[in-house]
Amino acid sequence: MIITARIEPKIWKTKIMNKIFNKTLSHLLAIGVIILSSIITGQAQIKADDLPSATTWRNYKLSESSPDEIIKVLGKPKKDKTEVSKQELFKGWTTADSGKQVRRIDYKKIGAFDSIEFTFLENKLVEMNFLFKQNKRQGIAKSESNLFPAVKIPELFKTDFLLFQGVPKNSKISDYEGQKETTVPKIYPQFYSILGINKDSVILVSVENSSLRSSWKGIIRKPTVELFPGFAQRIQIFSRP
Repeated sequence: MIITARIEPKIWKTKIMNKIFNKTLSHLLAIGVIILSSIITGQAQIKADDLPSATTWRNYKLSESSPDEIIKVLGKPKKDKTEVSKQELFKGWTTADSGKQVRRIDYKKIGAFDSIEFTFLENKLVEMNFLFKQNKRQGIAKSESNLFPAVKIPELFKTDFLLFQGVPKNSKISDYEGQKETTVPKIYPQFYSILGINKDSVILVSVENSSLRSSWKGIIRKPTVELFPGFAQRIQIFSRP
């Protein structure tokens, strides 16, 4: 006698429905994460003249502009001090290396930035430091750095960028010129920096990569092919000697 197994219609229908439900739920959760991430990080627009180029910001240019030119337009700075430079990160690469006497003037709440610091050597602009505004109403993304996606940084400065993890001893600036980050899938940390070098300046950008989607990928250790995920938090531009 041959015994055959018979699947009850109700059980068969239940399995199909569960499969459809689970697939639909996973899609909805993925969409929800993306939408929530967009709400949290925001997508406010930044004005074109708020952003610097590789050597200028508005009408001020590295190696040319003086403190008086900037003060005449922006007014009295929040801070104005003369001190000895402690810039050792790119020693030998930039105009105002450690040990040189520099003047720094600092302005608050200008355009998209919480602060902008200008550094001068012998009355010429040699460094610009831009910190994006802090946004108290946002949750996970605590700053308005979401105003400018890091992936757009190379286009903004018309310069190739690569992940920056410090300068090895005895390395030369020429070792980094023309270097470009590969699109090989990788896991980006929550905070990281990218470095760009052109003939007139050295550009260091700090990036916050803390969207829900990026955080989830970090938790499950899933690489991404997206180049420079996250948003610019700080932009530092140094003139070259």
